Amino acid sequence: MRKLLIFTIIFYFIYCNVVICFANNKRTIIIYFYSTTCSSCNKINSFLESIAESNKNAVELRKYNIINIRNKNLLAKYNEAYQVIKEDENIVPIVFIKNEYLSGANEIEKKLNTIIYNEDELKTIEFNSSEIGYSSEYDKFRSVKLFTVFGSGLINGFNPCSLSMMLFFISIFITKRKNIFFMSCAFVIGKFFAFLILGLFLYKVIESTNILWLHNVTKYGMLVLMSILLVLNFKDFLAAKKEQYNKISLQLPTKIRKFNHYIIKRLSNIVDINVLILCSFSVGFFIAFGEFLCTGQVYLATIVTIINSNVKVYEDTAILYLLVYTFAFVIPLIGISYIIYKGKEIFEVSEVIRERLVFIKIINIILFLAYTCIILRFY
Repeated sequence: MRKLLIFTIIFYFIYCNVVICFANNKRTIIIYFYSTTCSSCNKINSFLESIAESNKNAVELRKYNIINIRNKNLLAKYNEAYQVIKEDENIVPIVFIKNEYLSGANEIEKKLNTIIYNEDELKTIEFNSSEIGYSSEYDKFRSVKLFTVFGSGLINGFNPCSLSMMLFFISIFITKRKNIFFMSCAFVIGKFFAFLILGLFLYKVIESTNILWLHNVTKYGMLVLMSILLVLNFKDFLAAKKEQYNKISLQLPTKIRKFNHYIIKRLSNIVDINVLILCSFSVGFFIAFGEFLCTGQVYLATIVTIINSNVKVYEDTAILYLLVYTFAFVIPLIGISYIIYKGKEIFEVSEVIRERLVFIKIINIILFLAYTCIILRFY
C-alpha cells in the first residue's frame, strides 16, 4: 500500500510538471516596451494587464521600461528581429507578439486580441535581457569623464559675474578680517547648495520629460544656445582685449546686480557674528539663483550633456557628476576668500582677475566648442 502511494505521488508530480511545461510552451508571450513618461503607455498598460490577468494560462506578459538602458538596447534588438520600419523605431508603446509587432496604443487595442486567439503555432521571438550589453549608450555615458565635469566646473568658477559678486561681498565686511573667511565660506556654501538644487531640478525635469520628443528639442535647442554663447563670448573676448569692459555682454543685468548689492549691504547692519554667518549662507543661496543667468551657461551645457548620455539606471552617477561640478565651481571663490583673509588687498585680486579676463573668455569659447562637439557626437 505504501509503495502504491509513493508511486502515485511520483506519477502525479511528473504528470503535473509535464502538463505545466506543455501549457507554458503553448502560452503566447507578449513582449511589451513602454516608458513611464509616456501618456499612451499609461493608457495601454492597464489594457495589457487585464488581458494577462484574464488569460493566465494562455498569455504571458513581459514588460520592459526603456528608461533602463538594457531594455532600450533590447528594444533595438527586437526592432531588428521584427524588421520594424524606421518610422516606428524607438516609438512606445510597442508590442511584439508571435511574428508581428504592434506600434501605438490604438493599434495594440485594435489587433492584439485577434492575434492572441488566432489558431496558429507561431511563437514570439525571445531574447534574454540580462544578456543584452550596454552597447554604445553606455560608452557615451562613460565618455563624460569625471575630470571633464570637474574641469568645466572649475573653469566656470572663474566666471567674472561670480567673482565680482564674491569680491563685493568681501569688500563690505573687510573690516571684520578676523571672521571674513568664515563668512565668505558660509556665503560660498549657500551658493553651492543653490547651484546643486538648481542642477538636480533641471536634471529631474529634463530626465522625466517624454524622451520621444526630448531628443530633437535638446539637440537643436542646445546647438542654437551654444552658437549664441560662442558668438557672445567671442564678442566679449574682443571687448576685453581692447579693455572696453563696459561692452561685455555676458554679465548680470544691471537691476539684478544692484539688487544683489543692496541685499549684501543690508548684512552690514548685523552685529552678532553667528547670525551674520548664517545670514551670509542665506544671501549666498538666494543670490546664486539670480547669478544663474550669467554663470549657468556652462552648467546648463554640462547638465544637458549628462542627461543625453545618461538614463535612470545611472541616476546616482549623474548626481555625483553634479556634485563634482558644483564643488569645482566654488573652489575659486573659496581660494579668493582665503587669499584676502591672509592679507591680500581686494583691489590687487580684482586687478588680477581683470587682466585675466581675455584668457577666461578664450577658455569659455573652447569649452562651448567642446560641448557643441559632444552634443553632435551623442546624437
